[in-house]
Amino acid sequence: MEIKSDRPAYRVLASAGFYADDKLWEEGDTLYFDGEPNEDLEPLNNKAKEKLTIYIEKLDDLARKAAEKLGRPFVGRPRDPEGALSLAREDERRRVSIMGVRKEATQTEALVQDPTPETGQKPKPNFSIAA
Repeated sequence: MEIKSDRPAYRVLASAGFYADDKLWEEGDTLYFDGEPNEDLEPLNNKAKEKLTIYIEKLDDLARKAAEKLGRPFVGRPRDPEGALSLAREDERRRVSIMGVRKEATQTEALVQDPTPETGQKPKPNFSIAA
């Protein structure tokens, strides 16, 4: 199969598929897509790589602005598998505390509340006298 270079061509990576133009493209399908790509699409030609790079830079710019607003350091998105691996290693390092003792994972459970308290008004008895 020959891929044209005049339009962006992609392969669908998402196991759930990719929905575009009223059609669900299944994982592994190849398509020409002129819209804004996402990470569920693998670029197959240079035009697609350029569009995906623009998309990732847009996400980085938005994340940088959000980090500045929140006063947090900005960490860019990984551009290759080695960058993703180093971010995963750093995340694992944060979970291990000093002296090699692992931090326990937090657990969440529902808060059980008492039923609504009585209002102080007594209900009238519901009975009738048989004649």
